[in-house]
Formats: sequence, structure tokens, C-alpha cells
Amino acid sequence: MNGYEVTYLGDTLEGFTKTYEINFKEKNEEGEILNDFTVFPNILYSKDFSKIAASNPSTKHFLSKDIFTHVANLPRVEIEPEFAKEMEAALNYKEYQVSIGQNFQILDTIQITDLDTAVIRSYPARLISIDRKPSHPEYHAEKGDITVGATIAVQAEDTVYYAKPMLALRGQMLYGYPDHLKSITTKIKLEEGVFDQAFISEEVLDYKTISLKQGESVAFGKYDITFKGFNRNPVHPDYQAEEGDIAIGGIVQVSDNNQIYSAEPVYLIRGNRPFNLKDEVFELGLHIRFNKIDPKSETFELLVAQQNAAQPIFPVSVATNASRTDFIVFEAIEFQGINLFWIGSVAMLIGLFISMVVRMREKVLVNLSV
Repeated sequence: MNGYEVTYLGDTLEGFTKTYEINFKEKNEEGEILNDFTVFPNILYSKDFSKIAASNPSTKHFLSKDIFTHVANLPRVEIEPEFAKEMEAALNYKEYQVSIGQNFQILDTIQITDLDTAVIRSYPARLISIDRKPSHPEYHAEKGDITVGATIAVQAEDTVYYAKPMLALRGQMLYGYPDHLKSITTKIKLEEGVFDQAFISEEVLDYKTISLKQGESVAFGKYDITFKGFNRNPVHPDYQAEEGDIAIGGIVQVSDNNQIYSAEPVYLIRGNRPFNLKDEVFELGLHIRFNKIDPKSETFELLVAQQNAAQPIFPVSVATNASRTDFIVFEAIEFQGINLFWIGSVAMLIGLFISMVVRMREKVLVNLSV
């Protein structure tokens, strides 16, 4: 960009203000960096996010020049909610049934109108994990929400992209939050059936009691379960701390051949009533509860159940015709010698001030002489 290498690093949205981070590198003919700086122009949305109310510039000052930058425009879907809904409705989703750790192929068909033909691209993908406490830039948690998310790796040429779609159940309403891999025009979402697999009914689980001391291991089917110790500040998706709580997390390690998995069920006393909050090893279908502690024998009781021999299958939908929106129309203006203008303006003001002082002094002297 006129002698500069300009990189759009990213953006952040706070309230109605979206701030863009744009890096400039000025290089000489040998490729050496002469100047390296970042500007932060922003735009202000209207309260209903239906239009851009203002575009605020960011300026970089130098001794001999100023560089004035601002965001001139955005993709249409970023500023027109109705058009964004139309684009979402036009997405062609294909559903895949996958288990954790399973590889699958995302097929992308590109129609070339001029040649009356089509090109099929294939992206290898893998369901990495299921998360009971996911995050998403568009999701804002409320008390009572039940959430589930996934991490899905998609490989395109030499780059691996990670999608993290999620679902949130709030009251009787289910909200979906797809993840948009903009670089490969791919959008991934979770289907409602994910809840059926991630939140299996307790009635179908046959818990077995395991007693062991800290550091001991016991066999559970083909797995080795080890009680590693305690966490006195547990974090659990179903636990919100209240005053007077006594909560302890049990750190459990599950070995499956050479694979090691971790779980941390929570034992809670609230108002003299004991509770246990289970943790799960989704990959193995294991449900683990920290049931009680026997201080005399220093023995800890775990309840362990396996939902079935087969891994749960999760429905994931993928659309490969999602338009790219990760771009901006950006302008930069270089004002050469702008500081000379400001110096001249300041000099004029100083001169005006001096002339006013001189005239006032002359006027005082004239009055005194009279």
C-alpha cells in the first residue's frame, strides 16, 4: 500500500464499538523495516446494529508527516441484519454423524458456470472433543443456561483450522451458535441431537462403587482408574459457588492403554446437605461421581458408570458455501509536511498574541501620557 506492507490483524467488539487492529511496516529496497506501527480505527454501530453510525479514524504522527487511517466500509452482512439472515437461509448444510476422535471428509462442490462443470474439494476433518462449558463470541451466559460445545479440526492444504460451535438451552428455548471458518468459506454447527448424547439420562446408567485411597489404582473393565488427589477450588460447569459452600474436586485419571484421560467430579456440602456433581470422559463414555469420604480409613468412594460399549455419535452440520466476511475497506492518507502547517499555525497564534500585548501596552502608555 504505497510503500507500506499493511496487515489486518483482527478486531474486537465492545458494546456498539468495533475496533480494528491494522499493522503498517515501511521497508526500504533491501527489505529492512524502517517503521513498524499499529493503528486502531473503529466504527460505531447504531443501537439495532442495522447501520454504521460513525467511523472514527486513527492517526500515526511522525516528525515530517501524519498517516490518517479509517475504515471506509464493511461486508454487507456486517451492517445489514436482514441480508445476513438471507445469506444464512441460503446455506447448504450437510449433516455428518461422528464420534469423538473420528475423521470425516467435508466435500465442497464449486460450480464453474463458464465451463459448465464443477470442482469438488475435500477437507479432512476430525471431532476433537465435546465441551460442557464452551465459549463463543456471540454467546453471553445467563444463570440456568445448559450448554454444550465441540472442537472440530479442519485441514485445508497446509493449515489446520479449529471450529468451536455450541448450543445453549435457556428455559425452553434452544440457541445455536455456529462457527464460521472464513478463510475456507465453511460454517459448522451442532444439531439438537448433540444434547441427547451429551446429557444421557441418569436412569439408564448402572453405577458401580469403587473405594480407594489417594494414589491407588483400580481396574474398571479394561480401564485403570487412579485417584490422584484433591482440588479445593474446583471448577465445574454445573457448580456456582455460594457463601458457606464446602466444595472439593476429586482429581481422577483414567488410563486406556497408552491414552490418559482426566476427570474432576465435585463433592459439595451446602446447608448441611451433601451433593455430588459428576464429570464425564466423553471419549470413553464414562460417568464418574465423587460420592463420599471416610476420614478414618482415608478412603474415597467413587461411583463409575459406562453408558455403552460404543462411543456416542454426535450430529454435526457443515456448509461450505458461506461467504467470506473477514475483510474491510480501509483507507490511509499520508499528509507530508503536515507538521510545518501546524508549526506555522502556532507561530501565527504566537505572533497574534505578541501583537495584542504590544498594542495593549502602547494604549496604556498613551493613556498615561495624557
